[in-house]
Amino acid sequence: MIFKQGGIKMKNIFFLIVIATSTILAQSWNDVTNTSISQSGFMQMEIFSNKDGIHIVFDNDSEVKYYLINTIGTTIRSTTLYSYDIKYVNITGNKDTVFVMYYYNGYIRGKYSVNAGQSWSDLTNIQLQTYNDCNGLDIVKDKRGIHVV
Repeated sequence: MIFKQGGIKMKNIFFLIVIATSTILAQSWNDVTNTSISQSGFMQMEIFSNKDGIHIVFDNDSEVKYYLINTIGTTIRSTTLYSYDIKYVNITGNKDTVFVMYYYNGYIRGKYSVNAGQSWSDLTNIQLQTYNDCNGLDIVKDKRGIHVV
């Protein structure tokens, strides 16, 4: 009987250690963030986050704007990526690279940045079979490349 009680106490202590460790190491959510970003003619917004911050692209019907903000909503940088009427802007990436893709005039086009949006390079365009072949655009990045749907 004494051995069983000691075993139960040991189990309780072990369980308490596991709970305390998981509580200390648990991730927590930040509060909702407000920004001072203002867009006129706002059509679409997409967001991607990585180690550099929160990457946002806006399609405001005549241009695509890119913003990098931190977790408290302060704008780190912004730039105009495209100055013409595109459709279906989207953003994805990984810890080091950000990709922005969109549909324009029968092509899926895009840019990428390897320095948190400081500079951008063009991706190879994908020509669609007919002008009306695109009615949306989703992109996902994994170890094999960018998947476009």
